[in-house]
Amino acid sequence: MMFLSTAVVTYAGSNIQVNTLNREIVVNGVNVVNYCTDYPYFEYESTFYAPLAEENCNILGLSIVREEPNSIVLKEITPIQVNYQSTEAKDSNLTLSAAISEKTVEILKSNGNGGYDTTVLTSEITQGKPILEYNGVVYIPLTEKVIDVALQWGKMYDDYTGLYLGTLASRDNTVEINEDESAYNKALAEYIMSVNPSYTLESATDLVFVIKKYADLYGVDEKLVMAMIQTESTFKNVTSSGGAIGMMQIMGSTGRAYGLSKADLLDVEKNIKFGTEYISRHIATFGTVEKALVAYNQGGAAVNRGKTSSRYSNVVLSRYNAIAAAAEGN
Repeated sequence: MMFLSTAVVTYAGSNIQVNTLNREIVVNGVNVVNYCTDYPYFEYESTFYAPLAEENCNILGLSIVREEPNSIVLKEITPIQVNYQSTEAKDSNLTLSAAISEKTVEILKSNGNGGYDTTVLTSEITQGKPILEYNGVVYIPLTEKVIDVALQWGKMYDDYTGLYLGTLASRDNTVEINEDESAYNKALAEYIMSVNPSYTLESATDLVFVIKKYADLYGVDEKLVMAMIQTESTFKNVTSSGGAIGMMQIMGSTGRAYGLSKADLLDVEKNIKFGTEYISRHIATFGTVEKALVAYNQGGAAVNRGKTSSRYSNVVLSRYNAIAAAAEGN
């Protein structure tokens, strides 16, 4: 698991750096799309934090009963939402500036007799982890005591899928890791390592999740995007002698036409986002993956003229098959 935070502070109001969780968030069996919210789950000091934004509370089964300058009171309810409404993607692994919160957090859980038991998230319950705030929203640390004592939820984490939470008051909150998806993602990461040994399993898995994010958003098979990146750059963030830039080797002139600078194209996430959207457009325009790959490599005008070579598409599709075989053999 990747923990990038470096600041260690303990006093209220202090600014700290936290990092968006670049993995799946599965709540009550539903994959909550963490990159489609302004208040994502994040990590700080090796601990996951959940936002108490209204929409996320609706998903988790919490209601904000009262919020004052120095306190926030939450009550357990039946979840009234299963996912975020927005489909707009944010950047993965964004480093965000949060702050230590001065607010106390109280959680009211039904006691089964028509009343509620109150738990205050003291330092003992949070196991020394601070309550945080980001853009005016309170975040609570999902430590073992917060999960087991205050919330009475189920929780598991898997390096190759993500965070699993079971929050339903009326049901057994045992959670299960999606073992097939975990093995699949691990196989993709190991394939990246086999092509480029400079990657660790952790960094390769991070890259897999960036690729899958944009493949999902633009309706492209993630294995195809991986095969293109392997062909273009062997998973290296480099600039070629011919001026092609980054993981997907976008020409600087192409990037500029879409408002992207060289620095943008050397940003791994922005590069993969653009490259994936670009191949998606070509697939829609030319109707087949083969023609789309030729257009990506030689230009759409060449495809329209019929004067193209299939060498690039053949190499990419051969590597696609190799990736598929590696994933199926996990």
